[in-house]
Amino acid sequence: KLTETEDIENLKRLHEYPALKIGRLGVGKQFKKKGFGKFIIDFVKGLSRNINQISACRFLTIDSYLDAVAFYEKHGFIKNLMYYKKKDFVSMRRDIISFI
Repeated sequence: KLTETEDIENLKRLHEYPALKIGRLGVGKQFKKKGFGKFIIDFVKGLSRNINQISACRFLTIDSYLDAVAFYEKHGFIKNLMYYKKKDFVSMRRDIISFI
């Protein structure tokens, strides 16, 4: 796994790696805590596996609302320290290598 704190002298900076961006993921209040968010994340993970068969992609990225950070962390996303907290969201990523 790549972290921003390890020695990456011979690697590109994290923001230069190809990534699949999850735009705005949301689940209606009436559907929270029913597994829909996990289902969507699992679907995107499967989609990224398929994409990797035809085009290289290293990360899933998302700009999480502050109140959803724990959800994404639970599903393996980590905060991008360099871009950690913007105005009203937290930049996060998940290394695709961990599940392809």
